[in-house]
Amino acid sequence: MKDVLDALLRGVANENAQSHAAVAEHPLIQTVTAAVQSEDVDGFYFGLIFPLSEMIDGLLTKELPQSHEARFLFKHARFVETQFQKLFEKYEGSACCADKSRTVLRHLLVFFKTAVPVSFDYTQQYTYHLPKRVFITHEEIVSFFDAIYRLYYGNIDPFLTHIADLKLRMLDSPSS
Repeated sequence: MKDVLDALLRGVANENAQSHAAVAEHPLIQTVTAAVQSEDVDGFYFGLIFPLSEMIDGLLTKELPQSHEARFLFKHARFVETQFQKLFEKYEGSACCADKSRTVLRHLLVFFKTAVPVSFDYTQQYTYHLPKRVFITHEEIVSFFDAIYRLYYGNIDPFLTHIADLKLRMLDSPSS
């Protein structure tokens, strides 16, 4: 098992190295590499991350002008998805927690684009991807997304409040 994991990790490292090697001679990459080597976090950020972020913002503003929440969801999908996924894992178990979080994100995106409230069809043949105990209502999902949004920008209070309320509710609610 250890050999298999070591081989997988080497493969990932090799892919990363190849990706870097393909662009290593570009002046921009040389500039940000020098920033990393000289421990210049700001130089790295303003040399690579900031311009990329600005381009992404431009694309998302053009494509989703009506919803800053939809733009945030696209730009920070992994961050948002992880928050939902970890709570599904904690309160519903690890089976299908990624499917559930992706389902919630898809429904949130529809809501942000069309104002159609989040709603799940529990009568369909397969429901493994639907929340069972947490994040089952539109209000709870949107409220938690808002707390994640605020957390990302440094306002931790709504997130902490949501987590505390969820913990209390789960203590009072029997497992399904």
